[in-house]
This record gives sequence, structure tokens and C-alpha cells, in this order.
Amino acid sequence: MNFIAIGLVFVLAVAAFIQANKKPALFITFLLAAGTFRPEFTIGSGLNLSSLWLLYLITVCLLILITRKSGGISWKMPERLSLAFLLCCLISLVWSGFGTTTPEQAMRLFLKLIYPFIVMLLAHKFVSSSQSFSTALKWMLLSSFIVSLFIGGLPYYFLPRFCYFFSQATWAYAAFSDHSAIITTLALVLWKTKGGKWYLRLAFYFCISTILLGNRTGILATGVGISVFVLLYYRRTLSVPALAGIYLLIMSALFLIPEMRNHMFFNPHEVNVHQLIVDPTSMNISNINSSGRFDMWGYLMDRFFYESPLLGAGPGTIQTFLYSPFNRFNVTHPHSVYVRLLCDVGLVGTVCYVMIFVSCITGALCLRRRHPADHPASVCAGFVICAVPAMLVIMGFDSALNCATAIAQYPFIFSGMMYGMAGLSHKAAPEYLPVNSLSREVLKGITGNSRTVF
Repeated sequence: MNFIAIGLVFVLAVAAFIQANKKPALFITFLLAAGTFRPEFTIGSGLNLSSLWLLYLITVCLLILITRKSGGISWKMPERLSLAFLLCCLISLVWSGFGTTTPEQAMRLFLKLIYPFIVMLLAHKFVSSSQSFSTALKWMLLSSFIVSLFIGGLPYYFLPRFCYFFSQATWAYAAFSDHSAIITTLALVLWKTKGGKWYLRLAFYFCISTILLGNRTGILATGVGISVFVLLYYRRTLSVPALAGIYLLIMSALFLIPEMRNHMFFNPHEVNVHQLIVDPTSMNISNINSSGRFDMWGYLMDRFFYESPLLGAGPGTIQTFLYSPFNRFNVTHPHSVYVRLLCDVGLVGTVCYVMIFVSCITGALCLRRRHPADHPASVCAGFVICAVPAMLVIMGFDSALNCATAIAQYPFIFSGMMYGMAGLSHKAAPEYLPVNSLSREVLKGITGNSRTVF
């Protein structure tokens, strides 16, 4: 049954390639718009359909990159480091000799690691016009907004049945909370560079949705993304009060929202406002409810990382253990990309992976100095600078690799588009995403009438 399913994936990949190969930039738009889609079913003896979906996307991207003739590209530092990181993973796998992992779990991890690298190359090579960038942004924001009506955020309290109905076709609320943190930073960057209150309203909507979902990682990532945005686009005289306000808002949410407070601490009554806002270091760490993550991380590091700290125990080791009968924890993923990479590929692979994100930020900073603020490459650079720190936070406390299409792909795709449009002249970069057009699309999708005025 598994071989039949894999064969069907390749057939679908070839069929999609026939269409996507004509206009590769439209396939990037599809990847951005379909980021919140996840078929959560199991086929045969345990082959997850989400892994097949990822394999399908990678196959189409590879076919386009190999067969499409559009000239070569000069590989940038993030792309070179990504290739070096994949090589480190391969060396770690050979070194381990499948002693603590299985081919199935190793393949699943490789799919999650290869996918962001492939889509970055695809975006770098084929997104080189403001029109392609405009279309991708419009459908990405519109798709995220529509999906949020069914699986999380403000509508979650009014449409619970719809949320349950779509739970098998989209990511869970925790992953969507992290996704909302990424979308919030994008909307803020577009609002600052292009103007338009609709971007600010979208940012506020996704920010509030993240808070109401009560996911701690999503709230922290949103706070970090907004903080970097303030530091990037405002002077110190305005950024310092804004950062203080963001800090107070996050800490107040932890204290004032009963669901979050009860979820955050074992004994909420032992925590007061002074400890949360003025002196967080005075809190008792043992009172923090980590959902068993601290104990799990310590156990995994002792068992797998310290035995082979440089190269790790082999890609897929953590997932193999968590799916085995020896797993004494009530989870099937480690809730930390850093712990997974340290145990799977060791210090060498983990440092190389983190350096990919560092190179994305340094490249974005360089591009912002060369282009005006409203240039498409500069807009992408601003988003990368704000989204990567939020992504690094998500990686620390959640399994961002498991959500490759919903979370991990966005910094990589926008880094690729940033380099692809770096040579675009400013005259060829008009106001590529009219706010009225976006609001008209959203309104028309909801009411069927695009003339209504909010």
C-alpha cells in the first residue's frame, strides 16, 4: 500500500510539473498560499500523508529546477550553507550506521530539511518581477486570513464546529499560532513600507488571534518579531517605549488571562505582578509548567547527544525513539528543533543550520542598504530580518521542522525572492500590492460583494 501511495505522489508530481513548468513563479504563489494546508491521514502501516505531500512538493520543485531553462544563478551564502548542512546530515547518517534510527524516520527528517532549501532555490531563480511578488503576497495573506476563520484566532470562539470540521485538512491551532506570528511581521513590514491601514488591521488581527489561542510559543514569537520590527524601522526615541509596551503586554497577558496563567504555572497563586514584570528571575523555575519538556529534553540529551556530541546519533534518531515502545513521555515530537538537531546531527550540523538563518539576516541587511524602502527586494529583506528571530524562537520551543510548509518555508522563500529581485530597477517596482485590491479580494470571498465599504 505504501509503494502504491508513493507511486501516486510521483504521478501527481509529473502532472503538476506539466503546468507549473510553464510559469514557475505561480508555483511559488501556490506554495505560499497552501502553507496552512496539511492532509493529516495515515496510509497503510504508518505512512503519513503529510510526508507524501511534502515529497510531492519537493518532487515538483526539483523537476522545475532541473528542466526549466532560464539561465543559472549565483548561489548566495544561505544556499551554500544549506547545502553544507545537508552534507553534514548525510555524514552523520553514514557515521551512525542506522544504529539508533530507521530508514523511514531518516527519510522523513531529510524531507523536512530539504524542502526549505529547495523552495529557496526555486524562489531565487524564478521570482524576479514585481508582478510575481505582488501575486504571491496577495494570495498568501488572503489564504491565511480565510484559513484563520476556521481553525483559530478570533473566529475560534464563534465557529467551533467549523474548526473541528477542517482539523484534518489544516494544521493544529498551535502550529497556526506560530504561523500567525510570521504573518503578523509580514503585515507590519508591508504597512510600514507601503502604507495602508488594511495591513495594520491584518497585523492586529493575527496578533490578537495568537494571544487568544493561548499558545505560549506563538505569543513569544509574535513579541520578538514585533520588537525586531520596531528596532528596524523606528528610531531609538520611539523604539524604547514601544519595546517596553510590548514587554508589558506579553507579561500582562500571562498574568491577566486565566487560561494562560493556569497553563503557564503549576501554582498560579504563587506568582504576582512584581515577579512577572519587574523581577522575572525571582520566580521558581520548578513552578513553570513546561508540559514535561524540560525532563524530556534532559533525558534525550543525556541518552543521544552526549554519546556523540559532534556528529550526533544520526538523522531521525529522536523521532524513532519517540515512536518506539520505550518512549516514557506522552508526546511523539521533542518540541524543540535545537534538541532534535543536537541529538540527530550533533554540534556541527546544528551550528551549520543556525548559520543559515544568520546569513539570511546579514544578506537582508546588506540588500536594505542598496535599495529604497519600498523596493520589493527591500520589503523581502525587512520581512526576513523580522521573521528570522521569530523563527528562531519557535524552533526553541516547538517542532517547526514538522510544520515545514506552515512555518519553516517562509524565511527561506522570502530570502530567495529577496535575492531574485535584487537586480530589479526601482522604476520597474511599482506599488505592487494595492491595499484596496487585497481588501476587495477578502471582502469578495466572504460576502460575494466587493463594493461594500468598511
